[in-house]
Amino acid sequence: MYSDLQNSAQCFEIRSALRNTQQGNKSVIDYFNMLVELWQEMDLFYAVSWKCSEDKLLYDQMLEKERVFDFLRGLTKELDEVRGRILGLKPLPSLKEAFSMVRREESRRKVMLQNNPTIEDHHLNSTLVSRKNDLKTIYPKEAKI
Repeated sequence: MYSDLQNSAQCFEIRSALRNTQQGNKSVIDYFNMLVELWQEMDLFYAVSWKCSEDKLLYDQMLEKERVFDFLRGLTKELDEVRGRILGLKPLPSLKEAFSMVRREESRRKVMLQNNPTIEDHHLNSTLVSRKNDLKTIYPKEAKI
């Protein structure tokens, strides 16, 4: 009986960790690997003997879909667009396909952000130009800009 209670507590702990896992500052690969580790631990608690191969197939499809949802749920806000695209696909892509799509988007964003100034840089430059023009108006002779 103690063993069953301990297993239930461990299972609950892992399920809670799955529900609370977020990408945060981690890369998509690191975040995905954290989820895979938790899913593997959960799989240890669900050793089922199937009487019908069709039931196992349906269960595996349901589990795959749940894992896609778990993965997408914890992604950062910056990846909302790709999350929406994936959720809009019919049928829902496999976990590997969803991971691949998100990973590609993360890589694309990194490349694009390296080649483009940030919005903050743009605002700073606009502020400096605006400030420069204000000085010319206030001090037209003294301002050597």
